[in-house]
Amino acid sequence: MTGSVCNSHQFVSYSSISIQAARTLAFVADGFSIADSKICQLNGLIAFGLESVFTPIGESLHTAAKKTAAFIKNNWKPLLSYVLAWGLIVSCTGLMYGFKAVALPLTIGIGCGLAFGIITGILTVKVFDPDGKITLWNLLNQMIERLDPNGTRQIVLAIAVTVLLAASIVFPYVMGAVFGIMIGNQISTKAGSDQNLGSPPEKDIKARENLKDNMSAMQQKIDLLQSRLESIESAPEKKKLALELGKMLHSLKKMQSSLKKLYPKNGS
Repeated sequence: MTGSVCNSHQFVSYSSISIQAARTLAFVADGFSIADSKICQLNGLIAFGLESVFTPIGESLHTAAKKTAAFIKNNWKPLLSYVLAWGLIVSCTGLMYGFKAVALPLTIGIGCGLAFGIITGILTVKVFDPDGKITLWNLLNQMIERLDPNGTRQIVLAIAVTVLLAASIVFPYVMGAVFGIMIGNQISTKAGSDQNLGSPPEKDIKARENLKDNMSAMQQKIDLLQSRLESIESAPEKKKLALELGKMLHSLKKMQSSLKKLYPKNGS
């Protein structure tokens, strides 16, 4: 009798231990599931944060790359002239005064100034002047144009050129940086405001509007010619009108290509 009681007590204790172990395992499993859900939520928040940060950056880089490619395509001639002119300056100063003493410092200076000028041009377009009317080069041109063209302007320009040449030999790093800032600011401002090098904004806008008017008139002629072509049954006359229509369509295509070179904003 005593043995059976002991066995029953052992069974009860084993059962309670098993129940306690099962509860412990269930609690641990619940803890792991909660931790997994927290980790999933954290991963989701991190992914959302990264997407919200890097998506606008990627879109901005894509837009900047497209603008840069279009700018280089439409302005490769003046850009090439800049490179050739600087190569000529570096070669001449190097032959006359030494490559290490003058030409190399000038090149290093213009590289640093170019980077700084590009940054200032981007900030100018983004913050102060979206139309790109204010550039260091334009300000310099406005100052020169205010001088008397019959006497004062020539004297001032001759003195300025002489001083710049002398300063480039004595202070090559500084003058190279100044040249680089001027060029970089002009290029980045023009590219950021959808303009071509060497043309003022007013000229681009006027040329764009005139081209749009010509394209609209050409499209009306094409529509009229197409309606006439559908109503004509004579084969010779139909062939003649078809040739004329083909020429008009070719002219309209050339106008559209020219319009793209004028940097129409917002696809207009």
